[in-house]
Amino acid sequence: MKRKILAAALACALLLTACGGTNPETQPVETRPVETTQQTETTQPVETTTPAQTEPVQTEPVIAEDALSRLRADMKAPMAATAFFGYWDESVAETPAQYLMQAFPNYWASNSYLGEIDRLAGNYGTLYCVVPTRPDAKVTVNLVSGEGKFPYDYQETLFTGSGEPFFLLNMVGGDSMLEVIVEENDGRKLYWYPAWGEFQCEGTRMAAHSLLADFTIYEDLPQADTAGADTALDDLRADLTEPALAVAYFGEWDPNVSKYYKDHIQEVYPSFWAANDYLNSTVASYGNYGGVYCVVPRSEEMTVSVNLVSREGGYPYAFEAEFCEKVPGSPFYVLTEYTDDTMLEVVVTDTDGQTLRWYPLWSETQADTEFIEPSGRLADFTPLSERTLRQERMAEGWRIPELDELEGSFWLSYQYPYGLDLLGENHAAIYDVNPDGSFDQAYDGLWSYSDGYLYLEMAPCIGTDNAHFICAVPILLDPWGYGDLWLGRGEDGSALPYFPEHVDADELMPTVG
Repeated sequence: MKRKILAAALACALLLTACGGTNPETQPVETRPVETTQQTETTQPVETTTPAQTEPVQTEPVIAEDALSRLRADMKAPMAATAFFGYWDESVAETPAQYLMQAFPNYWASNSYLGEIDRLAGNYGTLYCVVPTRPDAKVTVNLVSGEGKFPYDYQETLFTGSGEPFFLLNMVGGDSMLEVIVEENDGRKLYWYPAWGEFQCEGTRMAAHSLLADFTIYEDLPQADTAGADTALDDLRADLTEPALAVAYFGEWDPNVSKYYKDHIQEVYPSFWAANDYLNSTVASYGNYGGVYCVVPRSEEMTVSVNLVSREGGYPYAFEAEFCEKVPGSPFYVLTEYTDDTMLEVVVTDTDGQTLRWYPLWSETQADTEFIEPSGRLADFTPLSERTLRQERMAEGWRIPELDELEGSFWLSYQYPYGLDLLGENHAAIYDVNPDGSFDQAYDGLWSYSDGYLYLEMAPCIGTDNAHFICAVPILLDPWGYGDLWLGRGEDGSALPYFPEHVDADELMPTVG
């Protein structure tokens, strides 16, 4: 919940005028039907083939029922269980079921009830299968406000029904999120908010998070299997002699700009993404929005736990809920922001029992073994940004101006002693700003504008030592309403003559001449 601007070169004619020194102015899964020709062939030899027909037809439901029954039999205290299957949208597969068949063939084959699920809540994001413990439970999925705290403001009901399994996607778009309510006959209610990973319950003394079980088969989650991915990951781990973890920070992810955090990484760091295939193959993620980290434990033999803890106070932070426990040390993603009151705790335990705790929101580390310096246990493999300065500013909200916002405008640099005057009829002037605040015109010429680029062809005024120059420079307007102008270097390195060599951009304030 990602765009490039192309600039076209325009020719400008040199205008020589007199210079003055005065102040200026979802679809259900398709099932393959049994071919009628086979049925015709088997029924003709009287009825001797009838058992052969019914045997395969009955086998799959029995297997499906057994798999579902075994899962429910293991759920003593929980009111429901969920399985995490990574990210899905229509670009990955046409339906969640098709995605599961492709990405988890073994799991799909041994859990045929997945193919019988016909309910889906949510639009995109991380995919879950939700299985209420009791088939006679009442399930309600609502759309609620993503603002505030529990109880969240109701918006609409997506579906209600029995406690049969269903699929769920944690993203719905806008300011809304999903609310899953499982209610049993004794009045107990479990409220689950997958976008926040938040639990609430009514009618029980048990902690809410203990009422939702996790039946994710983590070893079945897709892993990097290409030579490039293996090599990149092995090379990274080979450098981790003392550190328990390596983390790479990929900046802030805004779901309103990029629909998926991996899209954000691919857009901002295309070369790094292409050279490290495990970034795409890694599917486990924790958190909802904010700063994006890829976390790589030193070894697959290490174990990882991810907890939800309170933001209040200092270490040790109060435990709120557990997301996963003793997951193998495969790479995973962390998004720093969770809720106003909670954050994520990443716990990595080495084979010798040494434990590192990392709190990405605060960039804080703690080690359970007092002789280990926590800071030395966390390595940083963050790549340099591959975006241009213009792309960085646009990611912050700066926008491309309209032509009428430039005509007749006068701008003063915050940092350097010059003013830029974009007059009518494409006439331009540049002024030196004196220490006393007065102006002396230094350049005169023409300006034009196209696709976010300002084109200037300027001649020096008589009596100055300035040189004629031509440039095409990117410009943007600030997102806060102050009217400031961002002006960068051109793609060919050209800039206004007031730019020092090491400076790639300047900001100017709007001024009335």
